[in-house]
Amino acid sequence: SSVEEELRRSEERFRATFEQAAMGIAHVALDGRWLRVNGKLCEVLGYSREEMLNLTFQQITHPNDLDKNLEQVRRILDRETASYSMEKRYVRKDGSTIWANLTVSLVRGYSGEPEYFITVIEDIAERKRAEEAQRFLDNASAKLSSSLDYQATLTSMAHLAVPYLADWCAVDMVEEDGTIVRLVVVHEDPEKVALAQELQERYPPDLNAEYGVMRVLRTGQSELVPEIPESLLDEATVDAEHRSILHGMGLKSYLIVPLIARGRKLGALSLVSVESGRSYGDAELELAEEFARRAALCIENAWLYKEAQREIAERKKAEEALTRLASFPRLNPNPVVETKVAGEPSYLNPAAKEVFPDLSTLGNEHPILTDLESIDHEIRRSGGQPVTREVQVGDAFYHQSVSAVPGSELLRLYSIDTTELRQAEEALKKSEARFRSLVQNASDL
Repeated sequence: SSVEEELRRSEERFRATFEQAAMGIAHVALDGRWLRVNGKLCEVLGYSREEMLNLTFQQITHPNDLDKNLEQVRRILDRETASYSMEKRYVRKDGSTIWANLTVSLVRGYSGEPEYFITVIEDIAERKRAEEAQRFLDNASAKLSSSLDYQATLTSMAHLAVPYLADWCAVDMVEEDGTIVRLVVVHEDPEKVALAQELQERYPPDLNAEYGVMRVLRTGQSELVPEIPESLLDEATVDAEHRSILHGMGLKSYLIVPLIARGRKLGALSLVSVESGRSYGDAELELAEEFARRAALCIENAWLYKEAQREIAERKKAEEALTRLASFPRLNPNPVVETKVAGEPSYLNPAAKEVFPDLSTLGNEHPILTDLESIDHEIRRSGGQPVTREVQVGDAFYHQSVSAVPGSELLRLYSIDTTELRQAEEALKKSEARFRSLVQNASDL
């Protein structure tokens, strides 16, 4: 009949919709048994249809999510809600955990009695991984940018990577002279860290190797090996003992990413999978590269800060040395002059005669002898305290200290050539301005 034909067609449409849906769909008994499952759900959870029908949802729900799930079931059975949605974890057939968005509604009979649940399960594993990766990157940026200590930044980077990204992590950096130094090795087992350091010392890397850290530093391109083959380990070994150690470490997979900041290759970050058994792929490579990019900016900030501190320390050391030398007029390599207030020199040490050969001729018209009357007045007003000033003689600049010579009407002038120092200060100001800009850029990440 036409009614029966319409029912048949309706059943076919339902079956097609059920089976071809892009999400997992199931009918679930009130006690949790799977009554009917579509192909997508079997694909998501890793079970065959027959295996699913012999299980309950309770058996494959992650233990930490089961109570929350059962509470929602109770609420829908007690008519507190018509349906519910929740994010939960399922345990797949292979033992791995997968995140899903679960939506459940209850089918009731004509008299209102509950018959079965309609369940829709959406695989949100990729979204969860992306959210977790973003949290990791945000936390890493905050942690790495909180310190301007160069070594501490490198160490923090490696510890952030283990165990989230790797079982092993190594950091190799390019020094100012171009040499490559392994500065950090991290593993949760200190004995294995010691083993890695020993191997590095006994078997230094081949600078011309066509794989590994050296290749990444030469090319600036990442290197990904999803499964480390025996042949690669054999190629990397130097002798039988080396081969035995490497094979015994159980290396599974690795990836190496360059540390590049503003076009400069700073070093390389190596991530190795062992105990976790993870196999690196494109998703892990993308995350590692973004992590390395952020870390490289923080490393460069720390390096610039270290260089700025070194320059400041060297400048201070030089100033202290010049101050000591100034107490020895005759032996002082800097010009020392004693003169009357009117600008008539009475004594020039050898350095002054060499540097200012026209001093006696020019008198108070010479730049270092100008305005001595006001300086003498300031010294007497302050009770004998020296007066300092900057003087320019041609293209050269001098830091001049003027003091009264005890027991006389003379003034003693110590002149220190600060031309190079001024140039260094200008360079340092530019470096500090760049440093502040870089720190601001890192804090914006």
